[in-house]
Amino acid sequence: ETRLAHYEKDNLNTSLLFFMIQQMEAWILSQPMILEKFAKNNQLNIKKELTTISTNLIPPNTHAEDIEKADEKLATLFKQHFSTEKIRNGKKKQKAKKYSKTKDAPQLIGLLNYERLRKTFEDVYNLTQHITNQK
Repeated sequence: ETRLAHYEKDNLNTSLLFFMIQQMEAWILSQPMILEKFAKNNQLNIKKELTTISTNLIPPNTHAEDIEKADEKLATLFKQHFSTEKIRNGKKKQKAKKYSKTKDAPQLIGLLNYERLRKTFEDVYNLTQHITNQK
């Protein structure tokens, strides 16, 4: 309510505002199969098999909406599983890939299956309903 009051002071139409609680990284972690495609698209080296994602970062039977600190988990996953190769002084060097919300997240979100996402996350479903009702 405080945030809405702030926006109303700026004469914004608050019926067009939609707050989402879930971090977008949880969306990405809900569909881990896109990570390999992302790695190939960005010519990243895969250091470890991606099947270990569920065992070392996310407890078994955890619903994607319940993943806490999803951004930190995804950043850890990037460091553990992906590396880039740089050539310095004629020598190849492997460096762990750092996750970037601004550079990597848009690409990853673009790879997500929207229908599966809508069925998995209530906020995505609600956003869809909100947008549809605004037309």
